[in-house]
Amino acid sequence: MFKKLYLLIRNFYAATRSESLATIVPSLILTFLAFLVIRSISCYSLANFTNEIVDTCITISSLLTAFSLASVTILATSSSVNIEAAKNTKTKKKNASGWPLNYYQLVLVKSFYSVFTNILLLSIAIISKYLSTIFNINMAIVLVCNLVLIHSILVLIMMVLSLYHLLFPDKKPDEEDVDENGENEDYEDEKDE
Repeated sequence: MFKKLYLLIRNFYAATRSESLATIVPSLILTFLAFLVIRSISCYSLANFTNEIVDTCITISSLLTAFSLASVTILATSSSVNIEAAKNTKTKKKNASGWPLNYYQLVLVKSFYSVFTNILLLSIAIISKYLSTIFNINMAIVLVCNLVLIHSILVLIMMVLSLYHLLFPDKKPDEEDVDENGENEDYEDEKDE
């Protein structure tokens, strides 16, 4: 199980190098800003705030997980023209093993990673609920939940944008636009974003 999870994470970061930075960097910056704000809260208020944040994370991550799983289900079971076109659309992206990904596979990698981050957030929030009663680690709990929550939301936004472009492509490749390798450079650039 852990090997498959590791492969999912590796494939996501291999296929979405620049996009994944756009989910990590803002998460770290916003978490640091949250740390600066939270430092000024008194201990009693921090304990209450931690409980509220953990409860909110449990609720939000449950909803995000349900949405992400629904997206994966739709992708896996749909046989629409757009899905078939995405399966036949090459991209410049590669998985962790170096194999090229078509646009459909790229959207699936993003979707599965989104499910993973949401389940991770839910797990961290539930474990934190118990840990906060045993240890005085409220600041760490808030920061970890904040980091994973922001990252999950940004990954979900990235996945929704990919899903949108999958279902409503801006441009269909024309036969005359395809080069000798059967690739459409303009269409691939849109899909790589």
